Amino acid sequence: MPTLPETLGFLDVRNFVRKVNEQKEIVQNEEDVRVLNKAISAFTSLQHVQILRLQDQEDGQLLSYIREHRMDQLVELRWPPACSHSTKTIGAALLAARSPCTRFSSPMLSPQSALSLVHDPTNSFTALAERLTCLELHFDDGFDLDNRMRALSSLSRSVFTAAKNMQAVHIGFPSHRPLSLKLEEIFHNVKWEKLLAFGIQAWRLDADEIIALARRHREKLRGLRLRDVLLKDGSRWKDVLAFLRDEMVRLDWVSLRRIDYEKHFFDQWVLGAEVPDDPPGGGSESDDESED
Repeated sequence: MPTLPETLGFLDVRNFVRKVNEQKEIVQNEEDVRVLNKAISAFTSLQHVQILRLQDQEDGQLLSYIREHRMDQLVELRWPPACSHSTKTIGAALLAARSPCTRFSSPMLSPQSALSLVHDPTNSFTALAERLTCLELHFDDGFDLDNRMRALSSLSRSVFTAAKNMQAVHIGFPSHRPLSLKLEEIFHNVKWEKLLAFGIQAWRLDADEIIALARRHREKLRGLRLRDVLLKDGSRWKDVLAFLRDEMVRLDWVSLRRIDYEKHFFDQWVLGAEVPDDPPGGGSESDDESED
């Protein structure tokens, strides 16, 4: 079996091995947990936590080399375990520090990492949900997304039911791979009494599903984001828009970027049309969309 050479052009593989070993030692000795607890305790006015992938220039060069030379089978590169570990350790640190943080977001969350929280005996994420006012998640996964999200249904029910103070929610998926689950398989008919802004991205839905969720929140909802949402056969966007115009008396703004019909979307896909994804964090408000 071929192995990585000690040098890849300007890259020194020994340096990457050293970095990997350092990371393993940090996790095994729980040094990351200690530092996180200390850091979050120090931020006494912390309001927002966002989990992102960290990749320096050297990492990027190595990844490019591996892909160029089709060496993926030699190197195991998995984001879900790292995402799961970071979510658990940060959640535990927030609870331990009694942090005032009320906003949580991750533009590249793995369903597999979230699934590990379903069996978390501490129920840390549910406990954090009680104080959340804003939750923004974009799930980034290329395999069996529907079934993986369906497996999270019990967790989403617990989190969204506990989140009594929620004011803004955005749940998104890759634009070129829209989810086909029913809306309430994730949101479970929960009504947030304080909800001001609601958003979803890349979902295949019936018009009645959108209307039902909007109707539940018609007294307070001021913003609605429906990016890359596809209506199924038998549904019409004009019915959704008529409801929003006539019934949603508090609504100030609506984002309908790249909405379409399911049939047209997949017809274009067969023809080879490219469906662009928003960049990481694409669920955040734009200049004409305010969640305040």
